[in-house]
Amino acid sequence: MTKELITFDSQNKIFNLSNKQITYLISIENGQTLCHLYFGKKLRNYHGELKYPRISQSFSGGLPGSMDKTFSRDTVPKEYSSAGEGDFRAPAAIVHNSDGSNALFLTYKSYKKEGEA
Repeated sequence: MTKELITFDSQNKIFNLSNKQITYLISIENGQTLCHLYFGKKLRNYHGELKYPRISQSFSGGLPGSMDKTFSRDTVPKEYSSAGEGDFRAPAAIVHNSDGSNALFLTYKSYKKEGEA
């Protein structure tokens, strides 16, 4: 039996992609935002210590409808940035919607293991 190369920690909401040499960690943050946590030398164990720190981001907008100022899509290290959704860094993708807007709000939906229905 081979060890899984991709695991999901449902308590910490973290995907761990590892092989014999490297580890890549992705977390699911507020608003189902996928964020980069770590890429580098293989980690033997991960217990949530690299999570994004929650401090006041009063200069950046929060999630739509949220008054929480400790999370902003403008300041977290997102896996994939896009235009028109509150992230003021250079976007990796710009779409042009039929209504003339260019907003793209990418979020995590779900995953399933190979062989699952």
